[in-house]
Amino acid sequence: MATFHFGAKDAYRSQFQSKLRQSPFFWNLFYTVLEDNGDGWLQSPQEEAPMQSGINIVPLTITGDTISVDLKGLSNDSNAGWRACIVMVDQAGNEHYSDLFDSGERMTVSANGAVSAYLTVTGTPKDLYDINAFHKDNVSSYKTGTERQRYPYAVKLTGAQVQQSGGYSKGSGHIHANGGGWVADSASVADSVYVGPDAMVLGNATLTGNVRVEDHAIVANSVTASNQVIISGHAVVDGGGMIYDNGWVFGSVTLSGNALIGDSAVVSNSCKVSGNAKILQKAFLAEAVTVSDNAVIKGNAYLYGKGSYSGQAIVDGDYSNEQTKNSGVGFGWLDDYGWHDTEDGILAGYTFTEQTDTWAQDTYAATNALQQGAQWESQRTSANGVLSFDGADDYVMLDDTVIRSKDLQISLAALWKGGTAKQNLFWFGDETAYMAFTPCNENGVAELTITDGQTTEHLTASAPLVKGEWSKITIRIIDGKGTLLINGSQAASNRLSLTPLAVMSAARDDYAFLGKGMTDRNFKGAVDYMNFYFKEVEEPQLTYSGSEAVDNTDPGVSGIRGGRKRRRTVQYCGSGYDAEVSDPGWHAD
Repeated sequence: MATFHFGAKDAYRSQFQSKLRQSPFFWNLFYTVLEDNGDGWLQSPQEEAPMQSGINIVPLTITGDTISVDLKGLSNDSNAGWRACIVMVDQAGNEHYSDLFDSGERMTVSANGAVSAYLTVTGTPKDLYDINAFHKDNVSSYKTGTERQRYPYAVKLTGAQVQQSGGYSKGSGHIHANGGGWVADSASVADSVYVGPDAMVLGNATLTGNVRVEDHAIVANSVTASNQVIISGHAVVDGGGMIYDNGWVFGSVTLSGNALIGDSAVVSNSCKVSGNAKILQKAFLAEAVTVSDNAVIKGNAYLYGKGSYSGQAIVDGDYSNEQTKNSGVGFGWLDDYGWHDTEDGILAGYTFTEQTDTWAQDTYAATNALQQGAQWESQRTSANGVLSFDGADDYVMLDDTVIRSKDLQISLAALWKGGTAKQNLFWFGDETAYMAFTPCNENGVAELTITDGQTTEHLTASAPLVKGEWSKITIRIIDGKGTLLINGSQAASNRLSLTPLAVMSAARDDYAFLGKGMTDRNFKGAVDYMNFYFKEVEEPQLTYSGSEAVDNTDPGVSGIRGGRKRRRTVQYCGSGYDAEVSDPGWHAD
């Protein structure tokens, strides 16, 4: 499939190349770009992971004499299965295939004589499910239906790198002074616009105001972007082409306000995105779709025609339709049963009520969270259904799209067991630009820190979280005001110049961790729920009782390995003194 190696291979290849010349953004729609989650593995975006018999094609750039791939499946389903293959292509266009390999296996092939390579991964459950592509959501839900589930995976790759972009070429142009990216001579880009070093602005695009084109994003042809629009990740905005609007007219994409186009999304033809709307993940907008207000379009959604999505509508999964919606969440192909109610203001929510070992389920949409060691437990004191963290190496990888909002409210309940100061309950961003919360900082109090690498601001409480008991925590950063609530009472409040969206834009790596950070101080305790909203809403009406024994041991010293131990100083929150302990890191003598 990677090279159309069928009976009519030449015809398929010719048609595909013609399509890429006509609409280069089809490179985004056809190929899968794996994500680096900072743990040494490259993960399939969950919205792109193959369904049963579906195939991901990952284009590779050869960097060594051999290519090795380790495959790890990531699924809650015990029936899940995968088959992967490394495809090598020589100078003459001949394909050479590795043996098939499954989760838990490694494959190594020689790259001698190869000029291009691909990794293909297919979803192959052990027992095949009956599939009806026309099933509606009331028969087989996108979120829970066995025949519609996806099979995410991760790989370790040596001897090659994942190709980050394709389809477009620079042409005649110049380096943009603000950011170092490429701007075609035919484009109009204001000095105030940021174009990152790997980004491109092509054709006759016009960008003004504080627009940012980041990462590997591409803006091409008939596009007008203004205000605080952000195009990031591997997103492509490509305007133009003929559309039918009471007669055939030439289209042009218009982006304005705080619109965000991110991940591998594509916005084309004559679509309009405005307000705080977001087009994310692998969503594809074509023809004359309008998205405004706080609407979010994500998943593998395909929107076309004159569809209009506004208010707080969320479109996700395999949605494909032309509708007018201003609330709820929608899935499915032309599916009258695919639209469901949601909570007011919600971006994503995790209640952890269902037992899971790999993916914690998003309550309303399908932006699930990957459990990296965090264990589900049925009860901790009075809380039912929680995720527990050992303070050593347990954490959850959230999708960074839940953080990318100008205004944001985060509400969660955490039980902190105690231990060292400066543990990270959550950390969004990288080492330089991030938003992080600790139950107890070096001064012995709970604190939110938000920084873009130049400006650093805090919401600082007057006391730490209570050890061994559940604490309800709400953080609001809305209209320039930051507020920290702990157990319903205001613990801190002040003006903030930074927004979560600005911080994630400044971060080179868009990590979103629950239970850990970029330092070695991981959270020890449990989390009962975690919700993200784009506006101020009431906290969940939950109360807690009971307590657990406090555990002030440092999990980092529980398993000293051989070799020469280092010493480090750690501070135990509330202990009033520093203690010297053995560092788990070691050096052989």
